[in-house]
Amino acid sequence: MPDAAYIHFVGVAPRLRGNGLARRLYHRFFDLAAAEHRTRVKAITSPQNQGSIAFHTAMGFTVTGPIPDYDGPTVDRVVFQLELTTPSAGAAQPEIRPAASVPPAAPGSPADQT
Repeated sequence: MPDAAYIHFVGVAPRLRGNGLARRLYHRFFDLAAAEHRTRVKAITSPQNQGSIAFHTAMGFTVTGPIPDYDGPTVDRVVFQLELTTPSAGAAQPEIRPAASVPPAAPGSPADQT
């Protein structure tokens, strides 16, 4: 069984940003992944997508890259990875910084998509 769960795409409409919706979606995904015995979550983005990089960093992902030719010749990608912890009685959960620390993207910009 694979140990990684992969987030392919998450986007939140600009008018709905800033209320923690993306963070809640990610946390729900983390719960589902852990229930399926996954130990880490991975995602990628383009190096130009500074909004996505800031969001994933704020969520506690490690950031690697950009990795040249990740998606083919001249298609570089930034890779995100987060180690999941299995909650146990009384165990502290890793601190996740609030979404308010992530700057909003301009509508229609590449950072408009996570």
